[in-house]
Amino acid sequence: MKVVITGGGTGGHIYPALSIAQALRDIDHYIELLFIGSSHGPEGELAREAGVPFKAIPSLPLTRALSLRNARSLAMLAAGIPRARRILREFAPDVAIGTGGYTTAAVLIAQRSLGGKIVIHEQNAVPGRTNRFLSIIADRVCVTFNSSADYFSAKKVVVTGMPIRQEFAALPEKIEARSRLGLKVDAFTILVIGGSQGARRLNELMFYAWPMLNDGATQVIHQVGDRNIEQARSFAGELGPLYRVESYVDTPLAMAAADLVVCRSGASTLAEIT
Repeated sequence: MKVVITGGGTGGHIYPALSIAQALRDIDHYIELLFIGSSHGPEGELAREAGVPFKAIPSLPLTRALSLRNARSLAMLAAGIPRARRILREFAPDVAIGTGGYTTAAVLIAQRSLGGKIVIHEQNAVPGRTNRFLSIIADRVCVTFNSSADYFSAKKVVVTGMPIRQEFAALPEKIEARSRLGLKVDAFTILVIGGSQGARRLNELMFYAWPMLNDGATQVIHQVGDRNIEQARSFAGELGPLYRVESYVDTPLAMAAADLVVCRSGASTLAEIT
């Protein structure tokens, strides 16, 4: 069996896609997988780390406002569809599975134009615009929450829950996790994570709050995101040795190490915590 996985832009779309890939490999060791994502997002590197072959197509995110940027995004979508068609023709998947994000649209539109099967997965309680649109051409719509079913055709919906990475099923003990991360093993540990791209406002709030939290027995490991790392480093001198800033952390290991997680309430992150 051959399966295309597509989803990207943020970890909230990428990690469920990779979790689905892991589960499919567990079911069928001979399955052939291909991840199709954007040429500039983190999904390429993450897919390769997971051992999933990757192909890129051009894409840019759409915003709600009328703007020149949206015009460019629509042009990229138009360019991405024929590129996706060429990849799909060559790979000839039995089904394409999309987990949302702007790149998914081009891939699944191309898959439908070739007469192929489509499954989408919606992670959030309130579906995103891309998945609402793609549900029209999808054969099945998998949802995390029962309440999400109201947004889609009842005959297509299957409630599956949230796919999460297998690493969360076998987490190390706190002391081991802290040791592997180079943290103090006996300190109260706070993990701050604003999603895969970080969250500038959350970063700033934590930096300003740290002097009130720093009692000498508390430590922080903070994922700020690649785009915020320079801003975070400007605070580094004031934060001290018990506050560690990283552009990206090993999330399963960091959550295993933490006594407290401060995060944005993305569906994937909340599923991983619980």
